Amino acid sequence: MPYKNNEDRNRRYKERWSNDPDFRKRLQESRPKTLKKFRNNHPNYDSEWARKNNYKAQKAWKLRNKGRVNGYVAARYAKLHTTKIERIDYSQVIEQANGVCGICGGELYPPVEIDHIIPLSKGGTHTRDNLQASHAQCNRSKHTRIL
Repeated sequence: MPYKNNEDRNRRYKERWSNDPDFRKRLQESRPKTLKKFRNNHPNYDSEWARKNNYKAQKAWKLRNKGRVNGYVAARYAKLHTTKIERIDYSQVIEQANGVCGICGGELYPPVEIDHIIPLSKGGTHTRDNLQASHAQCNRSKHTRIL
């Protein structure tokens, strides 16, 4: 029987799965055999797939969640340097800046970055009182200096 599209086929399959216990039992019994046969014929399938596709998913997630990634990186760095760490809402740090760059004093415009006033590498903490909003260019030019 031809199907209009996959949605129709999936709907019929789900109906049959939920209403026909013999169909469900037959599939549950045959699936492990089919899977085992596939695994024997393709021993490196999972690792190959991960190598080909996982980095794409990670990269996409990192692009969608830059703030979280930066937080994770800063927290990891702080842990490695045994400093005080606090969970921070970066949007509050930006609001607290009132539209002024903490480094140059100019008006904030995107891209905005969060800067450690006393850098972690110099013994600073990853807490709200040690963070300020800054222009990306100002933050990059500051490096690890204390101004």
